[in-house]
Amino acid sequence: MLTKQGQYNWLLIGGSLSIFLASLALRLWDLDRFPYPVFDEVHFPKFAENYLLGIPSNDAHPPLGKYLIALGIVLFGHNEIGDRVASAVIGAAIPLLVTGLVYRLTSKTFLAILAGIMTFADGLLLVESRYGLLNVFLVALGLGSQIFLLTGLESQLAHQAKSRWLMLSLSGIMLGFCAGVKWNGAGFWLMTWILIAIALLARNPLIQKLLSKMNINLSIKLGKLADLGTLPWYQYLVCFVIMPAIAYILQWTPHVIMVLKTFAPNATGWQWLQAFGKHLAMSNQYIYQWNTSPSSIGTPDHPIHPYCSSALSWALSMRPVAYYFHADGDVWQNVHALGNPILWWLSTLAVIAIACWGIVKMRPALIYVSVGYAANYFPWFIVKRCLFIYHYMSPSVFSFIALS
Repeated sequence: MLTKQGQYNWLLIGGSLSIFLASLALRLWDLDRFPYPVFDEVHFPKFAENYLLGIPSNDAHPPLGKYLIALGIVLFGHNEIGDRVASAVIGAAIPLLVTGLVYRLTSKTFLAILAGIMTFADGLLLVESRYGLLNVFLVALGLGSQIFLLTGLESQLAHQAKSRWLMLSLSGIMLGFCAGVKWNGAGFWLMTWILIAIALLARNPLIQKLLSKMNINLSIKLGKLADLGTLPWYQYLVCFVIMPAIAYILQWTPHVIMVLKTFAPNATGWQWLQAFGKHLAMSNQYIYQWNTSPSSIGTPDHPIHPYCSSALSWALSMRPVAYYFHADGDVWQNVHALGNPILWWLSTLAVIAIACWGIVKMRPALIYVSVGYAANYFPWFIVKRCLFIYHYMSPSVFSFIALS
């Protein structure tokens, strides 16, 4: 966290550290208050424990999130703390990552800290971080990919070529890992390619000629984002296609190796590689079939879950999800996955405003936030399966940035 002059930005460092410590305290405090399992803890910590036992489970999502939960189980055991600590720690890092992302994007300390505070104030991110669930891993990895991307774009000088390769490669790796938690993590990959497409269009002679008639130089208007259009073709291929693919396959490797111990225990050499590819494909096919099967889709008249909600309703937090309920006499305990209503409503208005303003004024930060929101939100409108408000977590982060 350095200024452009290479000096430490102590205000940013202090503010970021304070936000992180406060986030961590909220997530770790009384973490075992409600007994296991809460909501989808009935699935994911059990799958994580199975990996530790060498018994991989095929389920609706890739394995990376379960590996992370398994780390907590290794440290603290298969109990409320062990099942939830990974989500708590990584979830606490999300406001910190938002702070870093906004500072990389704008170089404005106050704006970055404000965005971090708004993210810290959200209820859905807090609830998701306090249980053994997967969504906070996806959001954190996606934000990390964007921080590496913007850091790489800042390495413009010839002697910084290796640094740019490193940062952009790490961005690609994080994109692959993001999809390795849940497939909707690919929204961050889509976001990156939309930004690349905009930067390339800005360098197109026909586009430049058209905009010059309106006295608009899109390359200048895009600021550092314009540098996305200056990369050699092989850097796009390596950093944003090959590296994400390698990372995605690597996170499957422990799972598939465990499977092969049962289904191809004596395979070696080329035969082993064939078996690896076969079972890798089968595992991903199972995810696709699970998410597109009638049992996952339902109908408007017969939803498969009482808390299914339409993507259109998420921006206003119209259908929260009850994660836990317990009645003990006159004392009722209830956990709801609910966004901060005021924060969400204002953030939705802010997204609409900055999208329009970004188009009119061609401000790079506004374009970036609009693309991040759209790429992580709009694809949900064509998804047929039962959806929940927690699928809005990635776009919600960009809406908080828009509001700040």
